[in-house]
Amino acid sequence: MRSGPSASTYVAPPGPTVQPRSPEPEQPATPTSLARPRPGSLGGAPERRSRRRRLGNGRESALLFLIFYAIYATVGCWLVLDKHVIVLDGASRLAHAYFAWYSAPPKLAAIGFEWPPMMTLVLLPLAAIKPLATSFAALPLTSALFGAGILVILNRILSSFAMRPLLRYPLVLMFGANPMIAFYATNGMAESAYLFFLAAGVYFLLCWHRNGHSHVLGMAGAAMALAALSRYEMGVFAAVIGLGVLAILAQRRLSRQEVSGTLILYTAPIAYGVGAWCFFNWLIIGNPFNWLQHQLEANTSQQVAAQQAHVPMSLVQIAEKVLSLNAHLFPLTVVVVPALLLAFVLRRDVMALILAALTSLNALTTIYLINSSGNPGLFQLRYNMRAIPLALIGAGWLFWLLRDRIARGAIWAATLAVLVVGLPITWHTMAIYPWQFQEEVFLQTLKTGKDQGPTDSAAKLVSNFRAASDYVLAHVTRLKSILTDDAQTYGVMLTSGRPDLFYDRIDHGDKRWRRVLRSPYGKVEYVLVAGSSYDNIHACYPRIFAATMPGMQLVYQNADFKLLRVARHPPRNPIPPASSPRCPLSTG
Repeated sequence: MRSGPSASTYVAPPGPTVQPRSPEPEQPATPTSLARPRPGSLGGAPERRSRRRRLGNGRESALLFLIFYAIYATVGCWLVLDKHVIVLDGASRLAHAYFAWYSAPPKLAAIGFEWPPMMTLVLLPLAAIKPLATSFAALPLTSALFGAGILVILNRILSSFAMRPLLRYPLVLMFGANPMIAFYATNGMAESAYLFFLAAGVYFLLCWHRNGHSHVLGMAGAAMALAALSRYEMGVFAAVIGLGVLAILAQRRLSRQEVSGTLILYTAPIAYGVGAWCFFNWLIIGNPFNWLQHQLEANTSQQVAAQQAHVPMSLVQIAEKVLSLNAHLFPLTVVVVPALLLAFVLRRDVMALILAALTSLNALTTIYLINSSGNPGLFQLRYNMRAIPLALIGAGWLFWLLRDRIARGAIWAATLAVLVVGLPITWHTMAIYPWQFQEEVFLQTLKTGKDQGPTDSAAKLVSNFRAASDYVLAHVTRLKSILTDDAQTYGVMLTSGRPDLFYDRIDHGDKRWRRVLRSPYGKVEYVLVAGSSYDNIHACYPRIFAATMPGMQLVYQNADFKLLRVARHPPRNPIPPASSPRCPLSTG
């Protein structure tokens, strides 16, 4: 059989002879990721559009942040500087941040080891500026940063749910105008900080859930680590998010190695943050779990106080009260949780279940803690506001799940309506609720514009801070010459701007400080004591504030503080220190 021409043989067609053109060498394929589009081609359009979108999102976030920061900071400075609305817990954290810079010697250990460190660490930058710290202006200027940051995070989340600007801006505005959010964005407390970290953690969780980028889950873990170091209760939220990550991984049916690696990526930042805090407790205090021991002791004392107050409530009564509180504090919460659970049942959407669990977690833990401890103080409004940003995120997720335009419009309209109606409901709750933390003072100031100095107890205490510090600055010049318990007289030390004049527990440690306290003669020139029974000096010498003390001469006194000049030599008949947990007979 005759074979045909080979593949390499050229057969000319009939007609004039034409020399064949040598075939061009085949060019290697250029990888798509490395290919450069020719000028005028459409190859780079997606990249350019993505770049423009990111740039536009960045500008939008920056503008939104600046607008709300200016509003919160302005309102906060007006309240603090002009109307004297100052939350004492925030003032205490600011004082210790200031001591970290200006004690003699300066030391970061001045932030303290009893309360979560981020409460004070976030105040460090502005506390370094003396006029901002001594005037308490650093409080609203700091919390406004995190208050505005919460709104930026929420706006980015709603944008990722395909919600257009004209739809998401009203929701963000109504959220930012909520009086609870506004109060804690302007008073310097830690609530705005940990709510920001919580919202950021959920945002990164959502990003990881949708795009699968592993590094984003690590950022979620870092955000939750900072949240837990702002309020220890946030550790429960971090654990629930970890369970949610596990549920998502189980739904995706990944291998055991992938599951373990992903969980380690999320938990590593949390373990590192808690481990570092334990290490510094061990390094400075000598007990790595000092912070945990303090929390347990504080909870025990609150439980004893609650039992003495006789507040018997059944589990059903507690649950009803907590649910009623959530409905009146932020009505969207009680609307979103059932809707998310329904979405989980109908759509088998794991993220809906996770958001429902996170939004209802605060109420569930509050019911459990009150039932186990009998402490009614946990009914405080600020302890029940953690679900507020989560409820809006949950409403946004429902918007994302419903692809139908009419259904989405209904979800958006219902969310906006509940937010608008919730404003007067929240205002009324803050005005009449029995477990307050100066929320009513905030509302009265906004309503009347009156100075709270003559009427508010906290404002009166701050006024006495300043009066005592003015006397100290006018009459005391020697360093470390005033023995005082900084936990109670922090305001005098802060408003004086001279913490180096005081011999306090921060600089010298409890053991050495107590040795001087039991025999201060010839060691210090003055003793500054607060009228509060929590003052350690007051605990050692119960008569020191109400009566004269041998070897001590009164030089200044107001309603809250007493300054005594100490003799150089012990008196003939000194009053011995009393023995109490705050003044042990053995000083080590």
